[in-house]
Amino acid sequence: LDRMKKQLTIITAYLLIWATCYYYNVHTYFTLPYLKLHLNYLHGFISANYYTSILLYIGTYMVVVGLSIPGATILTLAGGMLYDQPVATVVAMLGATLGATCMFVVSSSLFYGWLSVKMKNHPKTSKIEKGLKRNQFLYMMLMRLVPIFPFWFVNIMPGLLGVPLTTFVSTTFLGIFPGSIVYTEVGKTVSMLLQKTDVDELSLGLVLTVLKESNLLVAVVFLGVWILLLTQLNKYIKNKERL
Repeated sequence: LDRMKKQLTIITAYLLIWATCYYYNVHTYFTLPYLKLHLNYLHGFISANYYTSILLYIGTYMVVVGLSIPGATILTLAGGMLYDQPVATVVAMLGATLGATCMFVVSSSLFYGWLSVKMKNHPKTSKIEKGLKRNQFLYMMLMRLVPIFPFWFVNIMPGLLGVPLTTFVSTTFLGIFPGSIVYTEVGKTVSMLLQKTDVDELSLGLVLTVLKESNLLVAVVFLGVWILLLTQLNKYIKNKERL
């Protein structure tokens, strides 16, 4: 009975916070037009309060991911627009990992019993369960890297299927690493474009010039190679098990 009361309290608190955020349209703050409008102010605030701004950024990212509020992608782009590398990638990874971990802990502690049994019996989750049994670390990395499943789904499902917290945290942090580099580099490239000209005056030549000055293409190639290596490793393990 006490456990049920705790579960209901946590669920109620979560729903109230979530409903409040949507009632006040918090998600509208995480859009490119809003970010562009306040970019100069944000740069000024960061210059005056660098370390405080990092804590606020990580905390905001954690809340957005933990409550599944739309805006995580914009926050990653904002990291690249507001901070230099490697700080931009690291703070985005920390915020995303902390938010994902909060969702993992809450969902696994609240619903591991009855919901996990129902999920295991569902045909769509049987393939995921088989993959996790084959190699938890590798399969979790692939789930993070290859965008087959929504980010919130990968935050909840592993806990219901018995994935340890340490495995979840490590694979989340490492799995989002290549994507975080790409998105922060995209943010940096967008920021460079905005500094050079107005969006309405963009030309192909200017875009190509900025791309040469940024590391975006290198980041995209790195992401592709990373995914290819993990995919081939997963195939190798599958073939080895069949022998």
